[in-house]
Amino acid sequence: MATIEETKTYDNWHKFICDLEKSSKDGNKIYRGQSNDPCDPENEWTIVSSYNRLHSKYKNKAYYFRTILNQHLSPRLFSAYYGDYAFNQIEDLKQLTSIQRAYYFQHYGIPTCLIDFTKCPLIASYFGISSVPGTNVTYADDDNNIIPFTNNAFITIYELDAQKLIDILNVKEINSKSFTSKKYDDYLKELWSLGFHIGIDLNPLDESMKESNFNLNQQKGVFILYDNYNSNIDLIFAIDSLAKEIGCNDKIIKKYRLKTNAIYEYLPINNTRHNLYTYLKSKQRTGQFLFNDLQGLKYDFNFLHS
Repeated sequence: MATIEETKTYDNWHKFICDLEKSSKDGNKIYRGQSNDPCDPENEWTIVSSYNRLHSKYKNKAYYFRTILNQHLSPRLFSAYYGDYAFNQIEDLKQLTSIQRAYYFQHYGIPTCLIDFTKCPLIASYFGISSVPGTNVTYADDDNNIIPFTNNAFITIYELDAQKLIDILNVKEINSKSFTSKKYDDYLKELWSLGFHIGIDLNPLDESMKESNFNLNQQKGVFILYDNYNSNIDLIFAIDSLAKEIGCNDKIIKKYRLKTNAIYEYLPINNTRHNLYTYLKSKQRTGQFLFNDLQGLKYDFNFLHS
């Protein structure tokens, strides 16, 4: 069977960006950016949820994500446990459903089984480079571009065809207004034999959340719910497994790899010399514009010297 994946590698960040934007024009794609281990470029970091990365190590002390939904995030218990906290957003959170609370928590570093994607490839590219370690290496090429990493280190943008995930692989769509723990159990029953369950929400923000969850709105965020507690496979392998189950040969996943050193190269774009960070800043796709809190500075920090 043919692979559902396609991989392209770039050493020019502008060509990389142009190809991503061209591919995104049909409106069916979602994106996730991440770097790989710059000290061991052969070690391509997998896509798993923060919750299962934390808890799957402790198989004999299982603490399932469904328990979080049923307890900490359920409407009645959430208000009873946390309703008197003093931070500004607490009143907004008290009005949300369990899964909407999980959406909010995901953006503040609380582990969930949600995996962040975005509809915008430039935003994915920003998050891909923001996880590259900062460097004070002064070695530069003849054009004064710094070269801090080995030539085979790279960042990856994962492009998923969301419409094919839904229409061909039958990935369940999450409705944030009606999602309940029973719905979560339905996912468990349907995909339990494969050792994971998966859902997708392409429109996680209803009107009531757009103002209270500024970050998710600015980041054009979407979520894949992926719980692989009973298996050790990552999201990409899980999607491949679903495709094999039904004999699907469609291209559903593309990997765009950009050599890490290329992000520092200054290129003439519209009469201005840009590296990738300054270009994304000119498009308002950096932490300064994607957050309304300290996280924006946290993500920009490595590149403020640019």
